[in-house]
Amino acid sequence: MNEVVSDADLYVTMHTGVWIMLYPWGKWPEQPSDWELFHHIRDDVNDNISEIPIRNANQGLYPNCGTSRDYGYGVMGFPTFTFETDDEQFLLGTVEALSDRLGEELDVMKYLVQNIWYWRARLVIESFEITEDKIVADVSNLGHASTSNATFHYSDSNGNLIWHSENFGVNATNQSEIIVGTKNLSLVGDGIWTVHYQKRVIDSSTWVEELIDGSIIMIDSGGKGLLPAPSLFIYLLSLITAAIARKNISID
Repeated sequence: MNEVVSDADLYVTMHTGVWIMLYPWGKWPEQPSDWELFHHIRDDVNDNISEIPIRNANQGLYPNCGTSRDYGYGVMGFPTFTFETDDEQFLLGTVEALSDRLGEELDVMKYLVQNIWYWRARLVIESFEITEDKIVADVSNLGHASTSNATFHYSDSNGNLIWHSENFGVNATNQSEIIVGTKNLSLVGDGIWTVHYQKRVIDSSTWVEELIDGSIIMIDSGGKGLLPAPSLFIYLLSLITAAIARKNISID
């Protein structure tokens, strides 16, 4: 299944049992690596949509192994949920109709789908300054998931990686000042900067690489070793300007 659906941001299953909404893990009692994301969804749903209990499956229901919920998160790297529907509502004396419970769960599912854009880390580089010995960047995470091993990549115009920074992390819905060293960094005239990171903390999460807007990149002129070699266009322009200047001098 991981080969068929390699890139998604939500995985939902349904089951009968008790009225509860479950997230990983089922096998282990510990909270998942992306607990911030799951806890945010739990709190938002309970505050604004439904009082359905939302729990870690192992603690909220019972320990269970081999579920597609754990597979969807642990192997595929997607945020996963199991909607349990209370089958005891079929018994005599039921006060609330089964359709009402299902309707409430459907509202929660709509919420998950409509807000799917937020169920991952989404890094935005607000500023990016390169000095002789470090890079200082303001990074905003617009998503509700953290990322723990992001790096800045520097490549030539053909996409060949020239340099990458040390790892850094950015918490969910957070703005951080990131400082990394520039050891062994040499700039070239047509270099391209990108940020490389995983959508979520879980190891199986998808990697993304996103371009850093060139207009926000600043290079400290004091770092002479970092200055890029002039492009051919700049080199030719300099020759033409110098030739015109010499001609004007000779005319005078």
